[in-house]
Amino acid sequence: MKKLLSVILIICSIAAYSQNVDTVITNPILKSYFCREYKQPLYVAYYMYHGGGDASRGGMSFKSVKKLTAKAGDYAHSGYDEGHLASAEDFADYDSTLRYTFYFYNCVPQTPNLNRGIWKIWENTVRLESQKDSVYVICGGYNYKLVNKLYVPQNCFKIVKNMKTKKLTHVLIFTNGDPSTCVETNLSTLIKKTKYTKLKTLLK
Repeated sequence: MKKLLSVILIICSIAAYSQNVDTVITNPILKSYFCREYKQPLYVAYYMYHGGGDASRGGMSFKSVKKLTAKAGDYAHSGYDEGHLASAEDFADYDSTLRYTFYFYNCVPQTPNLNRGIWKIWENTVRLESQKDSVYVICGGYNYKLVNKLYVPQNCFKIVKNMKTKKLTHVLIFTNGDPSTCVETNLSTLIKKTKYTKLKTLLK
């Protein structure tokens, strides 16, 4: 297992990243901008074209990275879902790509109301848009607070860039609560709220 992780993960400490991003984890389908203090990703970034497929997620569960990420036991009886950032369904074209979504550096604690509600609706919307044009997606959380064993984002966000037009098609902020809400905003406002200044560079 250790050998496998060393192959699929490239972990780099990046001191220059702002707002607690201190590690970047790369696997074949995504980059996770990670905070060791929170044991959570602040956001992940990935490309998608013709997202979706028939591969089954049956029997798959999130895997932890020792001494880095949260683990299944932290979520047990917490009331929070293990909420994918890069959606499993986005990469269900092959069993191998689907499996890369099931790591704790690609999920944050989300209320069932968010994860199974408006967040899922927008996952489906963006995946449908990817049938026409390639998209670049950045999604994550902010305003993290410690709840028992988990650092929980009070808000989540999703940015979608159309790679053909090079324009941002969606900048969305979600409340991670019950009920959850979603509002459209702009990149400047999102960066001001999150203080994730690196987002501007990633979206150039």
